[in-house]
Amino acid sequence: MVRIYRNSISFRNINLITVINTYIIETYNLMASTYCLVSMWTSMFSYISWLLGFIISLIPSYLGILVAFLNIALATIRLFMVIKFEAMMEYDPESTGQAILLALMVISLVPFTLPTYIQTMRGFVSLQVSYYSGLKATDGPNIHSMVFTAVTLIAGLMMLSVYCFNKIYLKNKVVHIVESTTAKNIVGFKTLIGSVFTLFGTILSFLFVQKALGGSGQVGLPYGPFLGALLFTVMNFYFAMKKYVRDYTALQIQKKWETFKFYF
Repeated sequence: MVRIYRNSISFRNINLITVINTYIIETYNLMASTYCLVSMWTSMFSYISWLLGFIISLIPSYLGILVAFLNIALATIRLFMVIKFEAMMEYDPESTGQAILLALMVISLVPFTLPTYIQTMRGFVSLQVSYYSGLKATDGPNIHSMVFTAVTLIAGLMMLSVYCFNKIYLKNKVVHIVESTTAKNIVGFKTLIGSVFTLFGTILSFLFVQKALGGSGQVGLPYGPFLGALLFTVMNFYFAMKKYVRDYTALQIQKKWETFKFYF
């Protein structure tokens, strides 16, 4: 539904914030899909090898870092949309958004590569990989989870700082044009801030619970990834339930139905 609505926005009404919003939601979708599809396979059919499970577990780890950087980019863009509006309007939203995404995909490799190397050398088996492979989980913290938590906290704090700064800045200035350019946003900035801090709280709580239970040397459910997948699904469901998204989707379904009745 969100993708259908995004494609309905005319080129004139698309701005850089809308483009980055779309990338964030699609990344959430990909993370949830990866968790769910592999978990369903191992639940219904059979375990997979440690190597394959480890490689698959790296996908949401990398995407988690990427989505945190995308939120940082979104906060930065919103800041410059307020203080440098005319300059920001000179950039093409689609091409600039793609360039930002490509740059962040490369930057995300920096905090992702070192933990991956360390855990590969250790033969680390996280709870997620344990569930996929049937092997006993390794005692000790998951470095990827710790990095993800740190980057998510940084993103949340930066987004909150930009939100507060823009509110204070706009109190002393009348900038109607900025608000008009964000009228087509798929999801509000406050909602994204809330989702980032909720995600941070979920991961942090899981890490504390895992430590309190005395490690992870057992085969069991990977509660962290499952809760993460649930959270991503709830976020996307919330985005899709926006009234203008539902109204446009209902209109498209009605058009398809009328076309179907015309031919059959």
